[in-house]
Amino acid sequence: MLGYDVARGSVELGFTAKPEFLNLGGVVQGGFVCAMLDDGLGFSVIVKTEGKYRAPSIDLHTHFLRPLRLGPVRVEARVTKIGKRLAYTEASLFDQDNILCARATSSGMLTPMPETLIN
Repeated sequence: MLGYDVARGSVELGFTAKPEFLNLGGVVQGGFVCAMLDDGLGFSVIVKTEGKYRAPSIDLHTHFLRPLRLGPVRVEARVTKIGKRLAYTEASLFDQDNILCARATSSGMLTPMPETLIN
């Protein structure tokens, strides 16, 4: 985790796009892009609720804006709305040149954090 803000429910995560993530076209396969975005989305809820809740995705919508190549990747994610049962989140993924490559929105079911993950 590169940084977070509890009040905003935002996180910044760093990843590395590795050769084994590439598809036959030589760019990072979309499933890996979604996984990186989804990780940020999930952590934003954990940060916003100060570790009390997680929010398994009930939907995930991704826009692929440009191909992602090998190298460092940065994801910025935040909670846009949190209710009694659902959390709504959004994330952006940037390449090593700080170019926006993908965006995602998601909603997740608020679920108490299991004791095994807290300790």
